[in-house]
Amino acid sequence: MKLSHDKPLDEDVDVKAPARDAPEFNEADLANLISVAAIKAAVEGADKLSATQLLTAYHESGHAIVALNIDGAHSIHKATIMSSRIGNGDSTPFK
Repeated sequence: MKLSHDKPLDEDVDVKAPARDAPEFNEADLANLISVAAIKAAVEGADKLSATQLLTAYHESGHAIVALNIDGAHSIHKATIMSSRIGNGDSTPFK
């Protein structure tokens, strides 16, 4: 799989790590993950996307994936890395 993007990256970023760790992600999912992390980086005033921002996006997407695959779990209303409280992100289920 070839993952192309136009986002400036810190030296510590390995964009192939999520691809290795999340085989259920296709190329579009991975590109979106990088884009969302880049938005967080821009909001934080960063010049480049850091591994922490990419990891936060990956982590929050994991909450949604788990909720989709657990019987009886509430449907996900919103998953974001733009926190409305202290922390890095938020996953909000329907109740």
